[in-house]
Amino acid sequence: RIMALIALAVPGTPGADCLGYQDRDGNPFAQDNNREKLSDLQKFGAAATVNWAFDNFTFTSISAFQNVNKLYQEDADAGPVDGIKVDDFANSQQWSQELRLAGGTNPVRWTAGFYYFGRIVHSGPRVDLTGVGFISGRAFAHDDTKSWALFGQTEYDFAPHWTGVLGLRYTQDK
Repeated sequence: RIMALIALAVPGTPGADCLGYQDRDGNPFAQDNNREKLSDLQKFGAAATVNWAFDNFTFTSISAFQNVNKLYQEDADAGPVDGIKVDDFANSQQWSQELRLAGGTNPVRWTAGFYYFGRIVHSGPRVDLTGVGFISGRAFAHDDTKSWALFGQTEYDFAPHWTGVLGLRYTQDK
């Protein structure tokens, strides 16, 4: 796909673009924004692992949670006029839980468990082109993920350096 940008000259303003902007400092890496850039990212996460040891097996619980809030804004035309403004936000929460039993004695060891994962994401980029004569647009997205699984594994030591492993997992995602 080929994209082209056509800069139209404003009569009577040599070197200006179609919006009347003219770079005055000659530095192609400096911008004359009329809107402050904003990048605000807030994250919080926590996880806990608890092991309970019994005579013939160990019970393990692994719990985790994460929350993310993001807001991003920029002056995409990089000039002092209201040309192109971009906003983007995302809010996300996710959590997971694993419950696991493990045990065995040589030559056999086993593990069995349950796993759950959930995540909700709301996001929505917005591009405002009203400064250059176009309509502003916004898109919203909502993602709700749920997943769970049952799993098991058995290991058998046939010889000191030879172990057979058999594992099964059933997963359901929505």
